[in-house]
Amino acid sequence: MHSLMHGYDEAQRSKKPSSSIEALPDEAAVRGSLHMAAEACHREVLSIEPSIPYWTASLDDTLARNLAMLERGVSMRMLYQHSARADLPTRGHIKKLIAAGASVRTTPQLPNHLVIFDGAIAFMSNPSESGPASSAVAARDIAVVGFLAEIFEHLWNSATPYSASDMGYQGATDEIHHAIVNLLAQGFTDEAVARRLGMSVRTCRRHIGALLQNLSAVSRFQAGIRAATTGYVDAR
Repeated sequence: MHSLMHGYDEAQRSKKPSSSIEALPDEAAVRGSLHMAAEACHREVLSIEPSIPYWTASLDDTLARNLAMLERGVSMRMLYQHSARADLPTRGHIKKLIAAGASVRTTPQLPNHLVIFDGAIAFMSNPSESGPASSAVAARDIAVVGFLAEIFEHLWNSATPYSASDMGYQGATDEIHHAIVNLLAQGFTDEAVARRLGMSVRTCRRHIGALLQNLSAVSRFQAGIRAATTGYVDAR
């Protein structure tokens, strides 16, 4: 192994950055690259979907591609936010995927969009605020893709399984309330909390109202105190 290290180091230094990390500047480039990666995929897809991807015109755009992979026997695990349970179009989309063999779980909050094909290539929404709204990044570096896969596994292990028979927020209400209380305790506004949890402000405030009732509180201040004493708020 030591005799090969020098050659390996030289090869790594001679690699062009574009060979491992590629910027996809617009929607057409993103969708084209995703299509090619899906066509070549034969083993597993890991997907984080906090909302409808900005490079997708609609949920129907991804359904045919995902169903085709599932029909080929590709394993598919998908993470959505709990808010997807109450969104009718998204719920219908998820149920079709589950019926075809996909495994789906939900969690209160998720990072940016991520899709990993066969542990070989990962597509991420562009975290740069200066980049175009429809841009993304494709990573082929094994270390980077492996790290992203570990993040997915961490989120997956703590997420709540979703069944096609689940109705609304069934099985996820407590986690949503827990997340709301913690975000409010950090000083986030109702609008910011709703945005992070992928729900409308109206729905968020409805959950806050239910929280006040569950905690027998008449004000948010009182609810905060009672939430802290009952363990709703994470210790910092």
